[in-house]
Amino acid sequence: MEAAIARARAVVTDRERLEEIAFLERRLDRYEEKRSAMGVCSFSAVPDNTVNWSRRADDHKGVCLTYSLPDDYIIRPFPRADAGSVLLGVQPVKYGNNAVTEWLVHGDFYAPTGGSIVDNAAVRSVTTKGIAWAYEQEVRLLTHEKTNFRLPLDSLNQVMFGMSISDEARQQIVRRAKERNPSVKFLQAQPSAASDYGMHVMLTDFV
Repeated sequence: MEAAIARARAVVTDRERLEEIAFLERRLDRYEEKRSAMGVCSFSAVPDNTVNWSRRADDHKGVCLTYSLPDDYIIRPFPRADAGSVLLGVQPVKYGNNAVTEWLVHGDFYAPTGGSIVDNAAVRSVTTKGIAWAYEQEVRLLTHEKTNFRLPLDSLNQVMFGMSISDEARQQIVRRAKERNPSVKFLQAQPSAASDYGMHVMLTDFV
């Protein structure tokens, strides 16, 4: 964050924006405290990206789980000791090699939390990545503190099996997924017949 602040100072001329940046610089200890306390759960908006499968699912031996949540789910209160909400929100990751600097120069210091620049700088720092990672199309669920956050059991609505998953692993996952949601859908990834490196996904019924 210090380097991004220095880069922003070099180009920002608006007095009020410079004052906000200076406030953040004075409160970097508080920023680090908030950032370190946050819990992060990562998702992807693209279930059929072969690079994700290679890197995140044991080289196609794993699964991709799809969840469906009510529209109001992320704004429901989750009680904790101070009667606040454990859940901070859900944010798509912004990609760019100077994403934090660009936020300091042009962004809204009061979004997305509605809190101070310190609060939102902490959120921005955990929801930005370099442009090389843009293929992930990542979405992050954030909590104020690290916790065993649980999604509703019936929110799991789809399981996609990797091209190289073992039969034993598939059978175990089918059984456990059906225990949580009897109507869950199962898909199987296969090599594409239309391209050398693509993926084809088909709906499958496992009993």
